[in-house]
Amino acid sequence: MRYPDAYVVIPAWNEVATISDVVTGALQYANVVVVSDASSDGTDDAAKKAGAIVYRNEVNLGYEGSLDKGFAIATESGARVVVTMDADGQMSSEDLPVMISPILSGAVEMVIGRRQRASRISEFCVNLYTRGFHGVEDMLCGMKAYDTALYRRFGFFDRSKGVNTELVFAAVRKGVPFVNCPVSILPRRGAPRFGSIWRANMRIFRVLIREIGNDVRRFFHIEP
Repeated sequence: MRYPDAYVVIPAWNEVATISDVVTGALQYANVVVVSDASSDGTDDAAKKAGAIVYRNEVNLGYEGSLDKGFAIATESGARVVVTMDADGQMSSEDLPVMISPILSGAVEMVIGRRQRASRISEFCVNLYTRGFHGVEDMLCGMKAYDTALYRRFGFFDRSKGVNTELVFAAVRKGVPFVNCPVSILPRRGAPRFGSIWRANMRIFRVLIREIGNDVRRFFHIEP
């Protein structure tokens, strides 16, 4: 089944080896927006040939900046649901229906993908925290689906390099209904999107520390 009101947003930086297959798979179920983050390897052309709407960042905006741009494009194009998906071929397009349909039915406003296991120690720690305090089982999963009304209501997606987490944290703190959804993870065909293991872990731990601080301030009614 194809969902004309759903858009898949894929941030891509030098992903020419995988982007065509990712776009082709996702187009079976939804419209696809690829935001090429100043790629230099032909990612833009490959995505266009595969059938995606392609936007190119002339300067590198990073993962969150590219997702922000993709959300804006999808929303302006009339999307009811936006799904985030990585360009490295690890995520299965066959999971898109179970991500999209709970939102279109009105049951929830977010669907958060849940992988079989976290890929880094930092992700395990984040998930341990968010599972216990917010009910989110895999906060760092790159496949998430959102009702665009939620995006418009909050007015942002991720302004703080929160690794695709800022809107989720904001929403769950407001009691927005969501569901965790198991998703398949395929063998990685591209490079990790956050670089080396050390760099990725440090970036994710910074997000964890910041969000624990936000929860503490919220608990004690301390203005940020």
